[in-house]
This record gives sequence, structure tokens and C-alpha cells, in this order.
Amino acid sequence: MAENKKDRTALLRWISELTRPQRVLAVFIAAYVAMFFFLAKRCYDVFGYNSSEIGAANNVMWWMVHGHPYRFTQMGNLSYLSIHTEFIWLLLAPVYALIPGVATLLFLQSAALALTAVPVYLIVRHLWKNEVAAVLMGAAFVTMPSIAAGNLNQIHPVPYIPIFVLFAGYFFLTKRFGWFAMFALFVCLVRENVSIGICMFGIWAWAEHREWKWRLLPLLGGAAYLLVATKIIIPWALQGQPWRPAGYFSYLG
Repeated sequence: MAENKKDRTALLRWISELTRPQRVLAVFIAAYVAMFFFLAKRCYDVFGYNSSEIGAANNVMWWMVHGHPYRFTQMGNLSYLSIHTEFIWLLLAPVYALIPGVATLLFLQSAALALTAVPVYLIVRHLWKNEVAAVLMGAAFVTMPSIAAGNLNQIHPVPYIPIFVLFAGYFFLTKRFGWFAMFALFVCLVRENVSIGICMFGIWAWAEHREWKWRLLPLLGGAAYLLVATKIIIPWALQGQPWRPAGYFSYLG
């Protein structure tokens, strides 16, 4: 009882320290999650497994929490890693293990998209020194059709990209190397080709004449992750079957 009272006191103290714009942003995020989770859950309740993506995500997660990481029934004996190196599912597995099911994945997806407003808020506040503008930009970003649609467009790891890459961008701007490196790694864990985007931070750092760690970690780290994923992990998961990366990444141009 004493510990619970102490936790409630700490939470109330933290809330009281928030500025009014920050409280508005917190309420907006909560409302965003509630609304889009309801819509996503409603779509699933009505249409069910209307796409292979929902079934694939739930299948992979079910096997993962039952002791068979990345087993994928639709691929026969092949691992899901033969399609994408989406290690983000490992980070979500503990939550799924507690509350297994599609609804959990839909909620986590909406929460990730909603919380993307936080790094946008931080970036704008850092650049413009205006909290109201920062809140408005954070809310505007996550309600853009291209972002908001991620709540209802099946279940993908892609909706987790914005929050990680924007936090990486914020810590890059504020020159906090450790936090930047951590979120850059999280971005790469979402999907193998996202590491190409991380390399761009290295070019940015080069243009600003930053220290070598800022230049080399994104460039070499991003490139190394892409090579390991596409030259080692995916071929291993394919068990000798052919893999054609030219067609695989055709949407990148």
C-alpha cells in the first residue's frame, strides 16, 4: 500500500510539473490512441483477417511467445526472417505474451503512431522555442493522412519507424550521441532497408563538420546493418532458395 501511494504521489507530482501545452499534448495523444484503436479494432471485428498482413503479424507473434521465434506457418519450413529482418517484433513480444491477440498489436501500433507527436514536439520546440507551435505541429504530424492511415492499414512494423527516426533526429539536433545511437539502432530493427536512411545522418554530420563519431557511426553502422541483414541473415533464413534483392527493393527506385 505504501509503495502504491508513493507511486501515485510521484505520478501526480510529474503531472503537476507539466506545462499547459504539454498537458494538452498528453490529452491529445490519449484521445488519438483511443479513437484510432477503436476504429482499427472495429475494422478487424467487421472484416477479420481481410489481409495477409494481419494474419502474418499475429502468426509470427503467436509462435514467438510459444518458443519458436520467427516461425511463420505460411512459409512452411522457412523463417519469417527470409522476408524481412523485422526484429522490432522481439521488443513487442513481452506485451503480446501478456495479452495475446490482434487487438494488442493494433493498440501498440496506434500508440506508436500517437507518441510520434512527442519527438515532433521536441524538435519544433528546440528549433522555434515555441511550445504552442510545437504542440500544434506534433498534433498535425500524426493526423496527416499518410501517418494516420497507418492505424487502419493492416498491421505492419512500418508505423514504428516515425517515432524512432524522429527521436534519433531530435537527439542528433541536440548533439546527445548516446541517445541518438540507441534510437538509430531501434530504427534499423524495424526493417533492414531503413538502415539506408540512418546513413543520411552521417552525411548530415559531415556537412556540419561534426566530430568523427557523428559522421562514421551512422554511415558505417547503417551500411553494416544493411549488409549483415541482406547478405547473411536473409540468405540464411532462405535455406538456399534464391533471393532477388533488385526486385525486392524496386519500390525504392
